[in-house]
Amino acid sequence: MMIDFYPTKAQYRSNEPIALMFEHGGTYLNSIAVLSVYHLNSKVHCQYISIDSDPLLIPLPILHGAAFGAELTIGQSRFSTAFDVTETPGFPVRYGFLSDFAACDSGADDVMQMAKYHINTVQFYDWSFRHDQLVSDQDEYSDMMGRKVSLPVVKEKIEACHNQGMQALGYGAIYAASKPFYEKHRDWGLYTSAGDPHIFINTFCIMN
Repeated sequence: MMIDFYPTKAQYRSNEPIALMFEHGGTYLNSIAVLSVYHLNSKVHCQYISIDSDPLLIPLPILHGAAFGAELTIGQSRFSTAFDVTETPGFPVRYGFLSDFAACDSGADDVMQMAKYHINTVQFYDWSFRHDQLVSDQDEYSDMMGRKVSLPVVKEKIEACHNQGMQALGYGAIYAASKPFYEKHRDWGLYTSAGDPHIFINTFCIMN
């Protein structure tokens, strides 16, 4: 059975409520636990907790501007996690990315998993319709590589990131454009010494 102990967000803002989640599959029901919170080598908070549910949500007092470690002790068993509180969202950067945005990828499980890893900056790679037209006129579309993308799914995952204290970072390639765009702006293209346009995998026209 998987036992998990983690913060409810990837990162917290100062003066924001902080909480830890303990999932134990009922193993420790009706036990008494001791929760200790540390900043470096200093214990900054300690409390006794009655484990009366699974999962168990453990609220913490307001803490400010630092990284903290947390240890949950139940008899001879110990579980640990960490969390940080900051005035500047996404700092320090802990980077991750998402790359699947089809309709079948709906849901926030991937975002929730990254939050458990304390990822606080998530790049959306690649959600765009075309490099020269990032947002499609349709909710469902294929990108320049032929991958299926659902704009509602993209928006859903952005919202999920924000709810988990994570910054959502867009991706926009500035080195190339689609062939139709190149045909309209040939003077913007990059050419070989023989005058041939630079085209990557017969798809991306290298442009200014």
